[in-house]
Amino acid sequence: MVRPRPRAPVDRAGAEQSNASGSDEEPPAWDGPPPWSDEVEEGPAGRAVAAPARTVREPRAAGGVPDLHHVVGRWDAVVARVRGAGRGVIATVLSDVEPMAVTADGGLLLQLPNDAAESALMSAMSDVLGAVTAECPGIRKLTLRRTTGAAVPVARLTTESVIAERLATLKRRDPALDAAITALDLELLE
Repeated sequence: MVRPRPRAPVDRAGAEQSNASGSDEEPPAWDGPPPWSDEVEEGPAGRAVAAPARTVREPRAAGGVPDLHHVVGRWDAVVARVRGAGRGVIATVLSDVEPMAVTADGGLLLQLPNDAAESALMSAMSDVLGAVTAECPGIRKLTLRRTTGAAVPVARLTTESVIAERLATLKRRDPALDAAITALDLELLE
């Protein structure tokens, strides 16, 4: 594999510019691949083959605490984990909750839509924290905050609404299942 060596910046007249200190020392050589090109290796029969993909680590803050983007990205998995543990009503409440901030010590601030959500989550705090920790290691505590401002009307939780929410989640997760449910007019039974 051949890596081109980066060149010194060139001014408009074509002369190389010296480094900022004014000395004639050459800057240290670039050790990695250039950011503007892909690495290419030679494969069998001299054909060019792309280099193996590099692993991308999940963004984490200091101490192994995930950042807010990671938590938001895994929130549907948290809801599914709670639902899978047999806490369907709590999972429906969690689907309306919004993660707002992650603190450096592993605290997660959740924005709640109403008082009913707060009382439901307070009764199942250990189950919710367990699901969040399983999906986002590094989160150690949850803080609940209600939405301020105009009161949001509380939607009544019924068996039909829970089933409808579960069906909507399944449709979002699998497009083939969505097409089958729509084409065959299927319904979910509890």
